[in-house]
Amino acid sequence: MFVTNCVCVLEHETKEKKSNASVVASRRMPPNIPGARTGVRPPKGSRKAHARAYKFPSKGKSRGNNAGGDGGSSGVGLLAALAAAVVAVVTITLRTNAEYNARNKSIRDRLRSKPRAVSEHAACRMDCRFITSRDVEQTLIDGTYDAKHSAPNARPCPRVALNSGRVRAIWADCRDDTRLVTTYDTETNHPCGAC
Repeated sequence: MFVTNCVCVLEHETKEKKSNASVVASRRMPPNIPGARTGVRPPKGSRKAHARAYKFPSKGKSRGNNAGGDGGSSGVGLLAALAAAVVAVVTITLRTNAEYNARNKSIRDRLRSKPRAVSEHAACRMDCRFITSRDVEQTLIDGTYDAKHSAPNARPCPRVALNSGRVRAIWADCRDDTRLVTTYDTETNHPCGAC
């Protein structure tokens, strides 16, 4: 009796395997279609097998780790390189900001060292744009140099744009004096007539 049960179980298992194989075979694409994936691995020693082994290493093998098994040394090196890069970026940024601030201060000091004059056009624009003389003087105290609106090669006097808050003042750096050429309100576009 035990032998007959065993034979029946074996026959049942082989029938299941055959039915599973037919289901899997029916899901595959026909082999005559170019580029069809048949699910078969490339033969050992072929270029495709080598490429597959390189891209997907087998379990148990890990590339880059030594036989000692410490495995963490590459992570420490990566963290050290990342920390060094962050320190370099911060250092360069701080140095650039310090140079920028020093340049702003030297320009403001040079303009403040000479007597100041206001042109008729600047007085008209100040009146039209609601900019006071205190706002204009504030650009000489803490204004930042604006290279986009400056004209360092202008003749006879180079023009320097200084921004402070909503006010942009254009100063002419002449030999004898510092002349206010015009002013702008950077936040509001005031409709002004001809000056």
